[in-house]
Amino acid sequence: MEKITAWLAYWISVALTFFGAMTPQDFAAYFGALGVVLTVGVNWYYRRKSYALLALQVRQGSLSGEAMSNVINR
Repeated sequence: MEKITAWLAYWISVALTFFGAMTPQDFAAYFGALGVVLTVGVNWYYRRKSYALLALQVRQGSLSGEAMSNVINR
């Protein structure tokens, strides 16, 4: 148990030192970059799911040529 608490205390002190040395502009830049990365990740995930659903509908034949054209041209 002591090994875990020592490790935890060490890394908390490292994190606090890192955050203590940051300016508000640094916080804004890092959180802005994190927001961009999260947005790209979420968009990639749901775009992939959308294309998988579209491919399933095409394989099942439940999507006509006209409907497929409408989906692609959106």
